[in-house]
Amino acid sequence: MQKVIFHLDMDAFFASCEQMVNPNFQNQPLVIAHQSRRSIITTSSYEARKFGVKTAMPLYQALALCPNLVVVEPHFSLYSHTSQRVWSLIRKKFTKRVELNSIDEAFLDVTAIVGKYGSPARMAQKIRESIKKEIGITCSIGISYTKFLAKMATDLNKPNGQTEIWPETLSTQLWPISLDKMQGVGLATHKLLVNELKIQTIGDLVRCDEERLLAAIGRNGSVLKKQALGLSSDLINPYLQKPKSISHEITLEIPLTNLEELEDLLFTLTQNNLIRLNRQQMVTQGVGVSLRYHWANEKKEVFDKLKHLKRQSRQLSLTQPTTNLETIFAALKECFEKLYLEGKPVILLGVTFHKLQENNYFHQLSLTENDCPSIQANVNQLLWDINHRLKSQKVYYGSHLDIQEGKYLKDYQEVKLNQEIRKEKRK
Repeated sequence: MQKVIFHLDMDAFFASCEQMVNPNFQNQPLVIAHQSRRSIITTSSYEARKFGVKTAMPLYQALALCPNLVVVEPHFSLYSHTSQRVWSLIRKKFTKRVELNSIDEAFLDVTAIVGKYGSPARMAQKIRESIKKEIGITCSIGISYTKFLAKMATDLNKPNGQTEIWPETLSTQLWPISLDKMQGVGLATHKLLVNELKIQTIGDLVRCDEERLLAAIGRNGSVLKKQALGLSSDLINPYLQKPKSISHEITLEIPLTNLEELEDLLFTLTQNNLIRLNRQQMVTQGVGVSLRYHWANEKKEVFDKLKHLKRQSRQLSLTQPTTNLETIFAALKECFEKLYLEGKPVILLGVTFHKLQENNYFHQLSLTENDCPSIQANVNQLLWDINHRLKSQKVYYGSHLDIQEGKYLKDYQEVKLNQEIRKEKRK
């Protein structure tokens, strides 16, 4: 029996949450970033994207493209709370067969219930209308019979849209799409397929001889081809096991060499990971940083995947399991400082939490530390609960004050001035 799989993806989720709680931000070009010109954009609203503003772009460049850009500090408790409301709504009103993929997207298996709505399209429409009415934000839905095809369908009609892909429409809807838009095809794979096999579209991949794919990129070539033919997984698991690790990485729009910009991005990635860690009710006793340097090819070398796209990584074990932002960020900074070669341009930065455990608030006391980890854990949880209820990051440690208020004190006056200028413009 052919399944009906939905892929539900919230539109510009962080930006949409800010527009939801602040009517003044509605229909305004908006980005989520720390209030410093050196910050990296975490998310941009669709209004901002019309000016060419993109995720992972430096804030100063975005302001040059869009002088009236609204810059909002990230409020991760708000995003976590809104996410929980969305998935609670889906499970209560539509289906419990929900497999979360991230804070703002999930797969739904609606095979058994779609009939009562008349068609997959009508059910998807009903879901989108319910989220808009009850939560106040929009989403896009891809409809198909495998998870891969549903996810690809979502991107064909964003924002606030829906698209269906079925076996009879694969060749007309999916195959003409450029290969670099295919899920699972990264920068390295794309370059190899284009340069060695002259593959430009998903259709070219489908028509390519499998032995040539195997020789070029190994077993992944066969996996990608099967996905494009509609032969991949349709299994939705609503009872996924607790993760063994949590990771978040970002590929930058422009390579970065400025240490402050990189530290700002590292902090944002850490906060994102911490949301997911708390949602899983877990603690971490290991952290890691990975980065990749930009290959400018100044020496006119022949492209070598292993040499030019190799990641550098560093891990560190913590004394005690924790969810403390200060402790985790300090360890990640130590990892980063041991990795980073000053002045060398970074194109990718990632953060990983590993050695995860259930958060039961019980820790072995340390005789060499001044503070008690179990008390620290309770304080952390209390802060998290308060901010969660307030739907915003209102309470935090004094040691984070410089980060919350622009991060770098030497820029503080400039930040406040820019804030006042933007307020006056909005009036």
